[in-house]
Amino acid sequence: MTTFKRLVIAGAIGAFGIAAHAITLVAEIEGKVTAYNGPPQFDDLAPLALGQIFYANILVPNYENYQTGIHTLAFNSVTTPEVESDIAFSLYSMLLRNLEGSRVNGQAIPKNEILGVGSITLTDGRITAFNYSMNREQGLDTFDSFIKDLQVPVLLDTISVTTPAFSASREVAGVFFASTNAGAATVNVISSVPEPSTYAMFAAGLAGLGFVARRRRAASSAA
Repeated sequence: MTTFKRLVIAGAIGAFGIAAHAITLVAEIEGKVTAYNGPPQFDDLAPLALGQIFYANILVPNYENYQTGIHTLAFNSVTTPEVESDIAFSLYSMLLRNLEGSRVNGQAIPKNEILGVGSITLTDGRITAFNYSMNREQGLDTFDSFIKDLQVPVLLDTISVTTPAFSASREVAGVFFASTNAGAATVNVISSVPEPSTYAMFAAGLAGLGFVARRRRAASSAA
């Protein structure tokens, strides 16, 4: 990430009221979709998904509390409100645009209202693990219309992101930044087109209704 974009994020932290804390850490992730799973009849969509670039930012307030020892911080404020965390998160895909967070001056800005679930592990102040996932119940169904606009006959089912260790953090405009360009995402999709078996069941149901209707008409005529 360029210094300009980091300054945008640093300025947006206060504007969004994300953190009025002594120290905030921003973890920057850049990676690619490395795995695609879907119905076999749509395997030709794999090249479209694989290699897609995504970017994520994680804001960790009170960074001074994690300089020593091992700390694993879970985050999610929507589907698991019992998990209390001040962590903010953004996830932007070149294909799907904003999955988490908001956009300011073309930059994805993390927000506390996180749809998916995940955790981040810090060891002596350095990020050593990160994982995140979102499924249809948590909000992926909101992207259905966008995918239909692309005329792709599948729907997003789950997306997961994992990363290895990050670089050591350094300060820019009063905010600490750490980064990795080795993030990996897995995309799972389901068919938006009924399977042949579904058509067969539907046809059988219509035939059954027609049979019942004919019997009722015959009974009414006999009466």
